[in-house]
Amino acid sequence: MFRYISQQRQIIRSYYSGIGKTAVIYPASFLVSVASVQVSLGLVFFARDVFRATPTLIGWLLGVWSISYVFGCLFVRPAFNRVMPRYLIMGSCFCMFVFILSMQFAPSMEWIYLLYGLFGLAQSLFWPPLMGWLSTDTEGAALGRTISRFNLVWCAGTIVGPFVCGWLSERATRLPLHLGSSLFLLTGIFVAGAISVLPRGHEKYDTVTNLRTHQAVQGRSTLLCYPAWIGLFATYFSFGVISAIFPIVVREELLLTETTIGFLFLIRALFNAVSFVILGKTLFWHFRSVPMLVGQLLGAAVFIGFANTGSVYTIGALLALLGISHGMSYSISIFHGVSGSLNRAQRMAIHESIIGIGTAVGPVLGGMVYESFTIVHVYRLCALVLLAGTFAQLALCAWAHMRDKIGEKDGSDKKTE
Repeated sequence: MFRYISQQRQIIRSYYSGIGKTAVIYPASFLVSVASVQVSLGLVFFARDVFRATPTLIGWLLGVWSISYVFGCLFVRPAFNRVMPRYLIMGSCFCMFVFILSMQFAPSMEWIYLLYGLFGLAQSLFWPPLMGWLSTDTEGAALGRTISRFNLVWCAGTIVGPFVCGWLSERATRLPLHLGSSLFLLTGIFVAGAISVLPRGHEKYDTVTNLRTHQAVQGRSTLLCYPAWIGLFATYFSFGVISAIFPIVVREELLLTETTIGFLFLIRALFNAVSFVILGKTLFWHFRSVPMLVGQLLGAAVFIGFANTGSVYTIGALLALLGISHGMSYSISIFHGVSGSLNRAQRMAIHESIIGIGTAVGPVLGGMVYESFTIVHVYRLCALVLLAGTFAQLALCAWAHMRDKIGEKDGSDKKTE
């Protein structure tokens, strides 16, 4: 008994030593990631099978979530700036549980739209505060490693989630939603329990970094975040198409089972995780423009490949490359977005808003193009968006490097004086 009490005291001391926030953030992000996959992918099958929704309606469904999520990130979350992230995370989980649970009893698609929109608002109070809280007081290589570990944790959820969702969907269309809502409830209970052990008064209302560190990197990070955000939009435009349109196409045109579709999504997420590991252990991409351009071109090449193949094995290989491209875009956006920033939760809100906008526009336009033409035209549209994003990035990166050189020259002139 005394040994048990001693172990409990050691656990509590570990929270107070600074490990505490990661002991909450990592499990919570994994559980919510698994739950979110159950909801997003399971809802595609649910809407198609239960309400006979068309690809355009399903695209609009994901668009409603995205619009709500963006609105929440930009306007709702700032209203809670004075609330500690741990409380926002807990409240968000309980709200997401209620909305997804209610969705399973919805009598029509109109109710699904409403509840999924409310779910998007609730989720906007989870990711930006959590990511801002995680990156507090971290810069440079340490920030890159922190981002990599976090990305691996939530990405592990996206690896497990699709296969589980596909397996459950084959048995009953509502099962993924049941599991998703249960995991949100479990996460909320876990965070509520952790709050009682986490040190009070240690964190401020929002996440801030050391001012001197911020001034040292502000010029480079602030400029490079803009091309990174453009790439993030193009990436999640295409990801929205993959999430909303791709499952319908491969199930109805290639006659793949839900389990096989889930396995294909697992491949994408697995290689997404591989890219996170590589980027977390290297520094070559920090404050450099070439890696972000390469990631975008890789994504464009993948969709050109999709437009010219019908083989399941080739599709699996292309999804693996797409996972690498998405991992590069996501990591580069987070790193250059929060590096040197005083208000990291706000920067993460912008990052998440761009993801939301991309995943709103992609499924809606993709669904309309698919119904009017063919899936080949949808893939070509994604490739075009990624290529356009690459050219925009190239122009902004050239501008950023030019401003960098001017700043260095001005600095050297002042030293000479």
